[in-house]
Amino acid sequence: MNSVGILYMSFGTKAANAIVRSMTSLRKLRLDFPVCVVGNTPVAGAEFIPWEGESPFDASQRHNFQFRAGRIKPLLYQVSPFERTLYIDADTVFMKSIQEGFNLLDEYDIAVTEENLNLAQLYNKKLAGWEINIQERDITVIETGGDATRKFINSGVVFFRKNTQTEKLFDDWHSEWMRFQQWDEQLALIRAIHNNQDVKIKHLSVEWNHPHLDRRAIIFHNYGRGVVRMDVARPDPAPIALRALPPNASHLGEDGNVSI
Repeated sequence: MNSVGILYMSFGTKAANAIVRSMTSLRKLRLDFPVCVVGNTPVAGAEFIPWEGESPFDASQRHNFQFRAGRIKPLLYQVSPFERTLYIDADTVFMKSIQEGFNLLDEYDIAVTEENLNLAQLYNKKLAGWEINIQERDITVIETGGDATRKFINSGVVFFRKNTQTEKLFDDWHSEWMRFQQWDEQLALIRAIHNNQDVKIKHLSVEWNHPHLDRRAIIFHNYGRGVVRMDVARPDPAPIALRALPPNASHLGEDGNVSI
């Protein structure tokens, strides 16, 4: 078992193509962590682990909300071949070194990223069809102590290490997700974290999962824009290959950060 590595979900070529772009940004930073993808679509330059569980797609759901990550993400603890794993969503760009995230696992069991939004700010857009999500949000607030100003956790960037505490947290994450089985698996993660007080958790700042292409970002995550969402019946785009980088290739600026 490799000691350290990066894990993506790769279902369909739209996701696989996004992973290619994400991996390219990783290699341009001269970071040579091994990469695995879990799903139904291999990616050049990454180990492929075919997903043998339930399909993450639910054709009964509305456009752009058919992919149910909660069927997959909580089970990735068991799938990962690494002792220390960075799970990361496909629609990401590495902007700076992530070594510190793995180093945190010397002290912590898991490191999760926070968003700028708190729980009370979720799902308030009118006519967006969030009725069940609002119900789950309100129950989550109650069950985690009643603080609606708690920062929302984004499961698009999660560092974790293999041990019994982390395994139980992931198992509870899956159990909590099964209660509502909604598109958003992150409320279930918040409840699971609250229910596992013995797990050593590091809450990472928004720079580790930044929603804007900003020089402050360690990882840019293009979430909330549907760039890699797929529906069951929609055609896949054409696959692209991981570009071979010439020797000494880099998009590092003079300050050591990725040039935007």
